[in-house]
Amino acid sequence: NLSDPVFFVASRGHHADIGGITPGSMPPHSTSLLQ
Repeated sequence: NLSDPVFFVASRGHHADIGGITPGSMPPHSTSLLQ
């Protein structure tokens, strides 16, 4: 069916490093949005 999504695009590699507990600002072990 052409109306069903075929794939999803990820843009994690293009996020700016705006600070956080690790370089890259998106650590996988964060427990809150403030981290």
